[in-house]
Amino acid sequence: ANKNLPSQSSMLGNVFGDTAASTTHNYTVTVVNSGSGNKYYIDGVEAAALTLVRGLTYVFDVSDSSNSGHPFRFKDSAGNTLTAGITISGTAGQSGATVTYVVPTTGTQPARYYCTVHGNGMGNTILTVASTTAFVVTVVNSGGNKFAINGVVAPTLQLVRGTTYTFDLSDSS
Repeated sequence: ANKNLPSQSSMLGNVFGDTAASTTHNYTVTVVNSGSGNKYYIDGVEAAALTLVRGLTYVFDVSDSSNSGHPFRFKDSAGNTLTAGITISGTAGQSGATVTYVVPTTGTQPARYYCTVHGNGMGNTILTVASTTAFVVTVVNSGGNKFAINGVVAPTLQLVRGTTYTFDLSDSS
């Protein structure tokens, strides 16, 4: 018998896709005046519309000095500032400052992000979606053939070990 078998962690690292998925997503927030006033940039995208998954945790790094004087927060659809599930660490514009949001699985959902000093104009809307384990796969021509999963072109999927996923490939595309 071979006594030199690889360890379980060594084997897992060599099996494609067999890694534990994180339930935390990190975003870098900066503030830039794009010519139409100051705007939040999320990972370099001006006033990006966000899609957040219910039950997941999102960490917004607001430590860049451009965030000084621009507190990053969330509102519901009625325009009320959300506080449940939100942890503010440090001061915007200073090293290590973050805004962490655990999106609730039920109840009031975020509708937008904004600056508490300068209002809605710096941010944009937020769509919250339920996590799913069933996916409809189609092929679309978007700068070449690409997979669309549940209508989203070339998405990044977050898969969790031990969960069964169903990919419906019945579409003629």
